[in-house]
Formats: sequence, structure tokens, C-alpha cells
Amino acid sequence: MAANSGMLVVFTDLDGTLLDEETYSWEAAEPALAMLRERGIPWVMVTSKTRAEVEVLRERMGEDVAGVEER
Repeated sequence: MAANSGMLVVFTDLDGTLLDEETYSWEAAEPALAMLRERGIPWVMVTSKTRAEVEVLRERMGEDVAGVEER
């Protein structure tokens, strides 16, 4: 086992990365998100969007919003 085999976390931008830049759809990312859920790997949205915008998006995506933090 590798010495750095700790917990995995995925960080992702939204516009043009997780979300389609024209439609804001996350359909193309859904297989990857499902795999992360199945494996218990957390993922973090890295964005300049407001907390309110992120909470609405996560609710629409069916993701837990309890851990959303605003900096």
C-alpha cells in the first residue's frame, strides 16, 4: 500500500467544468458523480457563486447541502 493512501476528495469548478457552459446541465458529469457517491468520495464545488446559488444547485442535483461553507 502506498504511503500517501489517505482519503480522496475531488475539487471541481462549476461553469464549463461540472456544468455545461451553455445549458448549466450537469448531465454529462452525472456518471462521475454517481461513482463518487458509490465510493463514498466527497466532492467540493470551487466557485465564485454565492452560497444561495450553490445551495439551489446542490438541491437540484440531489446533493447534501449541509456542508456548504461560505468564505
